[in-house]
This record gives sequence, structure tokens and C-alpha cells, in this order.
Amino acid sequence: MSKQFGKLKEDWKNIKEIMLYGLGNVTRQHIDTLAKDFNILAIIDNDPEKENTIFRDIPVLNIYDAEPKCGKCKIILMTVVQSIQKSMKRELEALGLKEYEDFCGIDRFVTEWYWICKKQARIYQVDMAVTTLCSLKCKNCNMFVPYYHNHEKVTEEELKESLDFFFSKFDYVYHFSIVGGEPFLNGNAAAVLRCLSEKYLDKIDHIKITTNGTVMPREELVKLIKKCHVEIKVSDYSKYSSYNHKIKQLCALFEEQNISYRVLQDLEWKDFGFPHSPCCYSEVEKHRKECGVTWRGLNEKRIYYCNVIWSAEKAGLYKAFPQEYLSLEGGDGDHTKQEDMLRFVLGDVDKEINFCRLCGGCGADNQAVVPAGIQM
Repeated sequence: MSKQFGKLKEDWKNIKEIMLYGLGNVTRQHIDTLAKDFNILAIIDNDPEKENTIFRDIPVLNIYDAEPKCGKCKIILMTVVQSIQKSMKRELEALGLKEYEDFCGIDRFVTEWYWICKKQARIYQVDMAVTTLCSLKCKNCNMFVPYYHNHEKVTEEELKESLDFFFSKFDYVYHFSIVGGEPFLNGNAAAVLRCLSEKYLDKIDHIKITTNGTVMPREELVKLIKKCHVEIKVSDYSKYSSYNHKIKQLCALFEEQNISYRVLQDLEWKDFGFPHSPCCYSEVEKHRKECGVTWRGLNEKRIYYCNVIWSAEKAGLYKAFPQEYLSLEGGDGDHTKQEDMLRFVLGDVDKEINFCRLCGGCGADNQAVVPAGIQM
């Protein structure tokens, strides 16, 4: 690959065959898109219930049965969860394989390969916060919603403008996530899906909305969710706030409408420390890489390195530095600027992300784990 961009070695450029490591949600969501450009020889998965099965006419093998193909065929790690990626890396390195030479994470692969080989600006994931309003007041909210004194209403026009600017710079996004606050509280989620359905569905692989399950979506939003084939992730915090009946009502609606959804229970969060007890990391770059978040925040015609930075700024808790976001305005047709954007998205930044000094982050170096959804 190019010495000027990315980390993948030169011989990735002409690959036609790949193997996928992991038969989970990421593989199920994106395998069809990957199969358009690559012959998928096998899926590696060490789960005894999955190995030696067939998925979409592709054999599922454990790591040892797949070993004869390893080193001859590039392997894509089908997860963006850092702890799982690290475990996969250790197993592959034990076979003598090297990262970026023999294997690579899905997030980096789709960005580097398509830019170098097809001059397409693709990114793995972007999150768009459609509101800062929420129906709960979670003590360790990772968007700091309880700390807002004023909630500015984002207009439909502003949301559409951000989407237009984003898709003028990027050709494809594999995972588009709509978050809040609570996205079902107002009409903004519907506004975003309406815009996506009218203009950009062919540029998105998978759309997800994350809700806490306290609010029933309006009829128009339900129709748009079906039209855009949105997956709903219901974060169940009813253990600490009695609303289990609402979650059951919501799930009944999804069942009735044949909407894809998952209910996540007994969740845990990392306590970021900020803003109640800000951290003070001295080795900021090491800490940032340990956190390793792969999703970026799309808000106000900018891409923020992390949506947490945007929300901390909106809550009046922090002032973002220029290197912590990218403006999507200007630079149309400038490949150098596009390449800089892709580097930023991949986390290949030259300047320090200052907020990482204050935030405990999601990495293994933050041992402060708390139950999700405890109310203030």
C-alpha cells in the first residue's frame, strides 16, 4: 500500500480473497457488502456451536482448522471492541502472523483499502446525536446529559445540513448510529431518517438507533425505521428505574411491525471520571490508543474525534480544541484534505486529543466499572 497513507502493507492492494474472524453482529451486518468486492473463503470462530457450520455458503472454522489458509489469505477482524480485537490479535500472532501484514481490523481495512484501491472515502462508523434531552438522569451518563443547564433544540434543517456536508465528503459509511439523549423524545430522529431515506440509503450499510426504552416512537418514525431497515438497540436500565412495562410495550411494537431489535440488560459502563472527578493522564497518547474508540461524532457540520467531546462542550463543561474535530465545510474535490479526514477518522492524529487527558475512557487502563443506568 501507499507509504503516504495508512498502515497496510503493499500486498493488500491486489487482494481478491479474504477470511473474516468472528461470526457476530458485525459480520452479519456487513458480510453482503464485503462479498461484493471479495471472495470470502472462510469465517473463523472458536465458538463450539459455530465452528464446522456453514454461514451464507461460507465454512465456519476454528482458528486451528483455518491455520493452513492463514498467511496466504488476508484476515479481517470483524469487531471494533478493543478487548476482543486484542484477543484475536494474540491468537493470530501466536501463529506467527503480523498485524497490517496478515490481518487487520474491519474499521481500518474498509477505510484504507477502498481509498488506496478505489479512491473511495469510506469510514466504518459515525454517531449522530439528534438531541441532548433524555427521559432518565443516569449518574454515569457517557454523554453528560444530567449536567446540562440548557438543552438547545437542534433543528431539522441543521441536521439535514450536517448530513449533506458529511456525504459530500464521504462515499460510504458501514455503521450509522443515531443516539441522544433519548432519540425517541422528539421529531429529530424522524428528520434524520427522512433525509437518509430520500438521499443516502445507498451510502450506508447499517443504521442503528439506541434508545433506553422509556418512550414509544411516533407512527411516522416507526414507518421510517421499517423503510430504512433500522436496528433498534434497547439499553435496559429498568433495574434502577422502574419502567420494565414500557420496555415490554416497546418490544411488542417492534415484534408486531417486524422491526429488528436487541434488548441489552445488566450493562456496565466505564466511569469516565469527568466531570465530577476529572482524570489527569500524563501519557495522553498512550491512554488515547488504549481507549481506541473507532466511532466519530457527526454534529453541527463537524466530525468530532469522539461524541463525548461534543457533548461535554454542549453542556458547558469543556471547550474543544481545533484538533479535536474536523470541519466538513470547504475543500470539495481536494484529495489531500480527504486523506487528512480519513487519517483523523482512523485515529492517526498528529496533535494531542486534549480531552483524553481528562476522561477515563473505555480502555483496559480504566478499571472504574459501574452498573449502567443508576439514577442521580
